[in-house]
Amino acid sequence: MRYLLLLGLAAFSAVSAEKKDPPCVCPLIWKPVCGSDGQTYPSECILNCVKYALKKDIKVAYQGICKHVTFAAEEEQEVEGWKGPCECPRALHRVCGSDGNTYSNPCTLNCAKHERKSDLVQVHEGPCSPDEHEFEDPCECDNKFDPVCGTGEVTYRNLCHLECATFTTSPGVEVDYEGECLAETVLLEENHCACPRVLHRVCGSDGNTYSNPCTLDCAKHEGKPDLVQVHEGPCDPNDHDFEDPCECDNKFEPVCGTDHITYSNLCHLECAAFTTSPGVEVKYEGECHAEIMEQHQILKSCICTKMYKPVCGTDGHTYPNLCVLKCRISSKPGLKLAHVGKCGIGLLAVETKEVRNPCACFRNYVPVCGSDGKTYGNPCMLNCAAQTKVPGLKLVHKGRCQRSDVEQF
Repeated sequence: MRYLLLLGLAAFSAVSAEKKDPPCVCPLIWKPVCGSDGQTYPSECILNCVKYALKKDIKVAYQGICKHVTFAAEEEQEVEGWKGPCECPRALHRVCGSDGNTYSNPCTLNCAKHERKSDLVQVHEGPCSPDEHEFEDPCECDNKFDPVCGTGEVTYRNLCHLECATFTTSPGVEVDYEGECLAETVLLEENHCACPRVLHRVCGSDGNTYSNPCTLDCAKHEGKPDLVQVHEGPCDPNDHDFEDPCECDNKFEPVCGTDHITYSNLCHLECAAFTTSPGVEVKYEGECHAEIMEQHQILKSCICTKMYKPVCGTDGHTYPNLCVLKCRISSKPGLKLAHVGKCGIGLLAVETKEVRNPCACFRNYVPVCGSDGKTYGNPCMLNCAAQTKVPGLKLVHKGRCQRSDVEQF
């Protein structure tokens, strides 16, 4: 490894000397990659330089040190300042570690600490003396592997090692949860969202498990606008079978809904009735007229803050706060507060005047036509109606009821 690295740097220097503008200029950082020749290179840039200078067909096999390579102590000294998966300056500022080894600077000591996941600490500045190889571990803990994850997203071998770190290298660190730290809880660094490293898994409507609600919201704003939380906890394998809640074409045959919203066609309105706007019906065909403002005039008299403290109405709709719900109640008699917090996402409760929630169905819109000539959002909704409101109701065919179906019934 030592000779290959020096050869690579020599080749790079030779190439640099031949031309004014060298084909590659590499920063002296340690971001190791394993080449297809089984050798570890300090960075991908160095690998490419060696490839160019030696005219070798070398590719990056994977990120990190080649797994079969081991370094002797004297070899490590040849690449002083390049240790671990960290980026360290090649500054010589020797420090002595609690393992009795001398490190080129504090950064390389920290790299060694995280690479080994050990409790290595700096004992003093300057090189270790020969008798310092007998240092004892600053923590009197056994090595029983009963891992805990600390609030700094570092896995400790057991609780004793974490408590020791609290009084040595990581003041204030506490137990986040038992077990090894999970990769899922890493901050989202590739986008504009930053979430706490808190593990509170939730299942998204795309069938993926997110480490907490914040990471789900980040995904929603980073390219998944229709993403919603289905339930707390990880997704079940069957959750990957979620379908698009609306199977509608974009043909423009507008209808005006009772919520005074124009829908591009009847299918989109019926989909909204089972997803975002429970209870909405067709007011008339065509686009909504500007002069019809009854509901908006009522809501205009309500002044509410934009504070987000969601509440659930008895219509199954989530309102941003109690004030907005009360405004809605003024235009929708019979509507009441069901409970504080969001309504159950992903499931639609089917209500009757006498029975509340006799069954619950997913809000996927796969319309079917019932024997009463009405279109139901999906087979489950039809079965619920058969159990509660329309005894003897049966499925006639898949898809929305047509005018011929209505005339027949």
